[in-house]
Amino acid sequence: MKKSTLGIVIVLAIILVFAFIYSYSTRQANGPQPEPIGQNGEVDTSDWQTYRNEELGFEFKYPREWFLRSSNQLVSITSYDPYDETLPLHASPESKLFKLEIKKIHNSENLTLENWIDNNLAHEGIATVLSREYIEIDGEEAIKSIHQYGSFTTTPIYIKKDNFIYILNGNTNRAIDSIINGFRFI
Repeated sequence: MKKSTLGIVIVLAIILVFAFIYSYSTRQANGPQPEPIGQNGEVDTSDWQTYRNEELGFEFKYPREWFLRSSNQLVSITSYDPYDETLPLHASPESKLFKLEIKKIHNSENLTLENWIDNNLAHEGIATVLSREYIEIDGEEAIKSIHQYGSFTTTPIYIKKDNFIYILNGNTNRAIDSIINGFRFI
């Protein structure tokens, strides 16, 4: 290869690297913005929209610019377009990609929360419960649990209402915490 051709290839490679860095940083800068913080240090939810699902029996507020998908037993809220194939498969706190899934599952045997969690994790056979915190969500008994799946950790919240178990699971930030704190049964 001639020196002039090699020089052109090197210059083009450098241009491509800078173009990629610029494109990536622009996409990150235009990604989900931090949630506005009110005067009392809490997330300002005044301009959030309300999702209400009569069939699943709950409602919550979420940021207007987030994406929501719903099926007959699952609602998913994300800070990013879930159909954007350029995004990484797994979100990290640094990526500012946040997701919360809410499932409604029939508790046909009317098990206690502890028994339901233990039975379902034993059935899956892959998770270890690291801790449980007993909490209340909209007046209902709930458990915030930390599960270890190999090197991956999740923090689902289980709520028992009537003969159903509601599972709120996702990565966390102040906006997700505000969504969970505003979760209401209807």
